[in-house]
Parts: sequence; C-alpha cells; structure tokens
Amino acid sequence: MVRSFFKLSAVLSICAVWAVSTAFAQEEGDLSAEQARAYRAGQAKPGSLSISTLLDRADATYGVGETLRLAVKSNEEAYITVFNVGASGKVTQLFPNSYQPKNHIKAGETLEVPSAASESRIKVTGPVGVELIKIVATSKPVAVIADTHFQSTGGLFRTLTDGPEDLDRDLAVVSANPAPDFKVAIVHQLIKTVPARPATPASSSLVAPIIGVLFGPKPPAAPEADQRFPLLLAVDKLSYRTGEPITMAITTLKPCYLTVIGTDNAGHTRRIFPTVALPAQQVTGQQTVMLSGGTSPQTLMAGKPGKETIRAVCTTEPRQGTLSVRAATEELTGDEKVAAERDLTVVANRPTAPVGYAEVNFGITK
Repeated sequence: MVRSFFKLSAVLSICAVWAVSTAFAQEEGDLSAEQARAYRAGQAKPGSLSISTLLDRADATYGVGETLRLAVKSNEEAYITVFNVGASGKVTQLFPNSYQPKNHIKAGETLEVPSAASESRIKVTGPVGVELIKIVATSKPVAVIADTHFQSTGGLFRTLTDGPEDLDRDLAVVSANPAPDFKVAIVHQLIKTVPARPATPASSSLVAPIIGVLFGPKPPAAPEADQRFPLLLAVDKLSYRTGEPITMAITTLKPCYLTVIGTDNAGHTRRIFPTVALPAQQVTGQQTVMLSGGTSPQTLMAGKPGKETIRAVCTTEPRQGTLSVRAATEELTGDEKVAAERDLTVVANRPTAPVGYAEVNFGITK
C-alpha cells in the first residue's frame, strides 16, 4: 500500500458543498503556514485551459486506514502535475510517478492517479486534519520541478527536498514562461481526514467536485495573511451547454460588502452582484446568497462555448468607486469594466481591510 496524508473533495449537489465548505472554514487553522506557502506558489495564466478533479467520496472526508481514489480531467490537451501538501510542509509529487512517468493527457481524458493498473493505492494515515492537493496543468511539456529538487529515494512517488520552498521557486519559473500561447491552469483541493467515519461505502465511480473552497488564488504573505477570511463560492456543475441556466451561491462567514463579476475567455465581463435584482451590497455573516437559480430573483444563462471565471471579493469596509447597479445580463464595457477588473485585483492581492476572495471556473459547450 502506498501511504499518503491527503483526502479528496467531491460534491454531488450545491447543498452539500455548503455543508462541507463551512465545516472546513470553521476548522482551527485550515491551512498550516507551510501549506499556505504551497497554495500561493505559482500563478495561472489566462486562457481556455481548465482542469477538474474526480474523487470517490461525496463528503470529502476520509477515515484513517481508508483508501481513496483521485482522477484528473482536462478540457484540452495538457501536461499534468499533481502534488500533495501535508500540514508539516511535506510535498509529494503524486503524478507523474514511477509507474506513470509521462504526464500528457488528451482533451476530455480521465486520468486516475495512481493508475489502477499499478496495483498501488493511496491510504490515509495520521495525523488527521486538512491537507492540500495542488494540480498544475500546462499547455506545453515543461519540467515543473527540477530533478535536483527531489529526494533521492525509491518508491512510486517522489518527495521534494525543501517542500514549499522548491514548489514556490520552480512554479514561479513555469508561470513566467513568456511564450504567448503558453497556458497554465492551477486547481487547489482541500481534503479532510478524521480518526474514523461511519462504515459507508465509497462510490464505485469517480464523481466531479465543485471547486468552491478557496482562500484566494494568491493569498498575501504575513502579516497580510491575517486579513483573510473564508468566502465560499460554488456552482452546481463544472460544465454547461450554451443557454443552460446556472445555479450559483456564495456564503460569507463575516459581515462584508460583496462584489461578484464573471468573465469569459473572450474578455466579456458581467456584474453578478450587486445588480438590479440583488441590489444590497452588504451581506451578513453566515449568510448564503443565491446569486443565480434556485430562490434567486435572477438566473444566469451559460453564454458562448469556452470557459467562464467567476470572481468574488467581500471586504469588511465599503470600497470607493463602486459600479452602477444594473441587470446581471448586461455586459460591462469601457471604464466600468476596467474599474471592476482593477478593483478585484487590487483588493484581492493588497487588501487594506479584512477581505474574503473566491474564484470558480466552469466550461461551456455547444
């Protein structure tokens, strides 16, 4: 048995993601300082490339001694690298590995890690808590981690000698690749392990998680890290057809002033919150706001084929220069679009007051 300290996040419904996400958010010290550094390592580059994880438990929770299954799927041809980051800062490269040395994946292909054919399994061991899975996808073959940064030990998986430090340094190089057609996609998945759980069978098939628990795509270094608070954003599917309604909700654990915008890969931007239908920008702590579908007074429809990114920022103090309130279906243009992009970027990366930031991506097909 291959041992590892991580767990997987798979959610079958939007209701489930709130329960699981809130539980994660309320845990004492969700990410250790070492995990937070690994989380910040690297930066995605804009483009149509997106990846998703597939897992065998819908509640993202595994008991010590249980095995788990993880798979990765890409919407385009890509090169995948998967890391597990423990609370101690130990970083293990799960893929590629000695049995699966080539990390190429075809568009739409589901890749299980480790391969079932390897007869190896990932087994959960203590200590219990929260672990981090970091998945990096590139559009071209590159050495994500230099060979010299791995420990010279045998086994299916390799471990980084200096953990998050190596990850930070090497992914900075990958993210800075100047080629105009070079794409980088990064997904983070929180995993929870417990001493034991009721004897419920794992799913016989792998299911797609909703990527909703984010502490920001690039959390700032201390002391600014203390400014962050969890903001939980989720959609009901990872892929929609053009014209299909989208169910979307957000939960904040602190009272704050919320802004949500969506941008497709063609650069079209729309304001999702606040809007004419949802005009109150201030939301209360522990409140879930249905942004689209369900009980929401507005419904967003999937647009043209491609990828859409939804970004949300919530600050404990009102921000200057807020946009005019309009319908969620209206596209932002000109100065308003520039202001919205700048506002979210500056507030998320250099907060002057406590801030929550969340981001979710989904694909759109014909």
